[in-house]
Amino acid sequence: MSCVLNRSLTSVVAITMGLMSVGANAQGGGSVEPSSNAEVSATEIIVTAQKTSQSLQSVPMSISAISGDDLSTRAVQNVGDITRSVPGVNYQETNGATQITIRGVGLQVQTGLAEPNVALHIDGIFQPAATEADVPIVDLERVEVLRGPQGTLYGRNATGGTINFITKKPTSTFEAGGSLGTGSFDAVRANGYVSGPITGETLMGRVSAYYNRDDGYYYNSFLDKRQMGFEKWGVRGALRFLPSSDVTVDLSGYYQHGSGETPVQSILRGTNPLVDGLVAGGLLPAGSVAIDTGKWRTAGEISNTSKYWTAGTTLDAKVDISDALSVRSVTGFIKHEYGPFIYDADGTSLGIVTLGTPGGDGRFQTSKSISQEFNFSGELDKLRYVVGLFYFHETAFAVSPAYFPDPLIQAVFGAGFAPFTGSANTLYTGLRSSMNVKTDGYAGFADLTYSVTPSMRLNVGLRQTFDRKNYVQSDENYLVVNGAPLTLPNCSNLQTKLRFNHFDYKIRAEADIADRVLAYGQYQTGFKDGGVNLSACGDTFKPEKIGAFEAGLKTSTSDRTFTFNASAFHYKYDGLQVLSFITATLPLIENVDRATITGGELEAVMRPSRRLTANLALSLLYSKIKKFSSFDSRQPQLGVQDLKGKPLPSAPQYTVNAGIEYALPVANGAVRMRAETFFSSAYNLRMFDQKEDEQRAYTVTNLSIGYEFGGGDYQIRGFVKNLENTAYQLNGLFAGTVGTAGTLARPREWGVDATVRF
Repeated sequence: MSCVLNRSLTSVVAITMGLMSVGANAQGGGSVEPSSNAEVSATEIIVTAQKTSQSLQSVPMSISAISGDDLSTRAVQNVGDITRSVPGVNYQETNGATQITIRGVGLQVQTGLAEPNVALHIDGIFQPAATEADVPIVDLERVEVLRGPQGTLYGRNATGGTINFITKKPTSTFEAGGSLGTGSFDAVRANGYVSGPITGETLMGRVSAYYNRDDGYYYNSFLDKRQMGFEKWGVRGALRFLPSSDVTVDLSGYYQHGSGETPVQSILRGTNPLVDGLVAGGLLPAGSVAIDTGKWRTAGEISNTSKYWTAGTTLDAKVDISDALSVRSVTGFIKHEYGPFIYDADGTSLGIVTLGTPGGDGRFQTSKSISQEFNFSGELDKLRYVVGLFYFHETAFAVSPAYFPDPLIQAVFGAGFAPFTGSANTLYTGLRSSMNVKTDGYAGFADLTYSVTPSMRLNVGLRQTFDRKNYVQSDENYLVVNGAPLTLPNCSNLQTKLRFNHFDYKIRAEADIADRVLAYGQYQTGFKDGGVNLSACGDTFKPEKIGAFEAGLKTSTSDRTFTFNASAFHYKYDGLQVLSFITATLPLIENVDRATITGGELEAVMRPSRRLTANLALSLLYSKIKKFSSFDSRQPQLGVQDLKGKPLPSAPQYTVNAGIEYALPVANGAVRMRAETFFSSAYNLRMFDQKEDEQRAYTVTNLSIGYEFGGGDYQIRGFVKNLENTAYQLNGLFAGTVGTAGTLARPREWGVDATVRF
């Protein structure tokens, strides 16, 4: 593992030295200086993490921000690319649901209506479903990543942290632009925007759109075709109304749509245990089932299908009455559908488990939500405050059908097994779970900062939450003969009502201990609702609670050519929600009774010249289960196991992010070069901490080069991602019918984009 890390960092250092050498030669040769748009900038980043505008370095918390320009330079195309640039963040994706873990806190597998631990917001609007996290990385002002629980200001599902996407707003002067690109797997990328005044400086508008597709990076050797291909497109419109200098009203709406032959489950280690058992028992001839364990390969017997769409509207109105009082209202509406999606869940040519029914019922989720926040902020002498009220309403539905087709029945009972019809080709069995849930959430919050002295401040945060959840659940086994289902209900329209009342608080001391040196220490709590397991009638899981100690130091030079931030934290966790397979086909969310997480993070950004920028981030993490027992279907002979002392899943002990960027002046413009690498130590994808479930240590390096000219209005950029062609997992699980299965992240790929601005 250390050898892998050494090779990765050595590569970056070598590239760094090469770029610095080029820079020295360029400076000595009297070349034309890059335009202001092409220079590596030390511009101060303004964020709204605490619901007021502040300099990034003056925010006393662990926060990283990536500007829209940096997103473009780094060829960031999805949420996963963003998390690779932030310390302490682990990214996974399962069945179309984005699963983000921050500092070891996250939900690893999407199971119906389970809620994520990391709250995502777009322009202040909470995104309730994990399948809504496929945010298009186009026309963004910046992305803010807040690490650690955010229970007071953000509340819902923020036990791990919060990611805020801030879109670009309409402008008072005309501007437009677009880009067109291609790359590996016959990719096509296009996006564009137009922004400007409608009626002078009072009413402005902005419209943007994007299109993205590729043919897929997985190869199905049984069907002889590519899979994991997709097609996505979307539009966004925004209006900004400024009737006076004290009033700002932003109205925006968007629609996005995606479809493709996703997801893919492949056998990542070993073979399929059920197939092995059938062969050993003489029920299947050896070699009669296609199994492909190659990298980015599968042998599933069906063409997977998926589809989703999301529409949303935001109304954000703010009135600045005085320095002592600003009033803001943020209203959001989101409607989302994911599915039907149908895929082979075992990765073999034998129809063992299929999620959904080809040509029929598929896995399907919907969510319709309304949120409303009113907040009041300002400064009263030595007191800076934000207080507010929050309301959230969601109606959601999920159905998860799984069927066991006739090939498996024939293998077990013989080819002549065909009761009722006489034809084995029309017979299969299955399971179908569905759930409706209505959520109403109410909260009041306050965040108060008092200046004890000009250099020392005390902060108190409070939030009282009242949540109401009403579930209606059905679960059934079925036998389908000639398309007619014969069902055996486990439960039908079973109603469950859950109520959660919780008080969260934060206490923080912060001090300017020297010029541009900020120190802080805080304790903060967080809370996440419990729920009902989709796959088991009336089976509930408890809420989770977290208490987090954190201390940090944030420093920078006066010209911002050097920035260094450090933090240390310790979490005490009660009821962390994790996924277990109690039987081969029964996934359940369980609660880890107690767990602790201890760690630290270092971030440094260096700008030794206007042209050169280097960044380095290190995350250290030590997680431990203190009290929890569970059953492992991989080792049923051990019964219920005591997991005390085991690490939490998806929590690598250390990660490293390093990057170097150089702008080389050339005639009429500049060439911008960037190299960045990400290293993760090994971690387990399940809490049983077995070698079979381990994601080994890995390194991913990305390179990009772009030529900017015309004052930065024109750009041609090329990139290579995953230079090492590392096969690392996006997800992984073990079930008796499937074995060790999962999906690998994208292999090495290249891309070229051309961008123009008017």
